Amino acid sequence: NTADTTGQARYINMSTLDSKALAAIRDRAAVTLGEIEAKSACAAEKETPCSWVRGGADDDKCLDEASTARCRFFNRNGFVLIPGFASESETLAMKKQMKDLAEVWDPASKASVFRTDEGQTKAQGSDDYFLSSASKVHFFAEKDATNEDGSLKAEFAGNKLAALNKAGHAMHIIPGAFRNYTTSKKVKDLVRELGWKDPVVPQSMYIFKQ
Repeated sequence: NTADTTGQARYINMSTLDSKALAAIRDRAAVTLGEIEAKSACAAEKETPCSWVRGGADDDKCLDEASTARCRFFNRNGFVLIPGFASESETLAMKKQMKDLAEVWDPASKASVFRTDEGQTKAQGSDDYFLSSASKVHFFAEKDATNEDGSLKAEFAGNKLAALNKAGHAMHIIPGAFRNYTTSKKVKDLVRELGWKDPVVPQSMYIFKQ
């Protein structure tokens, strides 16, 4: 999702881009994140900080004396950028597992569409397939990928991944790369470093950038 010269949002199909274009997008994203970090750090010096871990007005005095710089940054700004935190082997393993999961998905049995418009709450709130995905991995198609009867359009018959908006919401429960990553020592160490005393994983999603 980016903006054209008029300032209007437009969407890019990432799967159609070559490596040079993808690298340019990643470089631009890195610059943008760096600018956000710089602005947030500057604002933190002028405004009353608000803790994203504890909620409400807070300051660094409530943090443990041994808290790290990125813990204090997250406490004030609600995000922290850690380049390379997920290794290439981990990301490739998660992509492979998602491909394997999608291969056994039968769109004919259920092809729920995930919406992000004004009808999202009503649609998801009345969809048993969506609600029961809390403990399973269910698949949600793009709105333009299905026919009126809910079946996938013929053009996606050989590439189900291209029809998907997201999968969720329990990748961290089933055995494999997602659970291994979620429960890895580095993830546990990070969330504790950022201030959580008893962290839990309520849900996990795989978002497809079509």
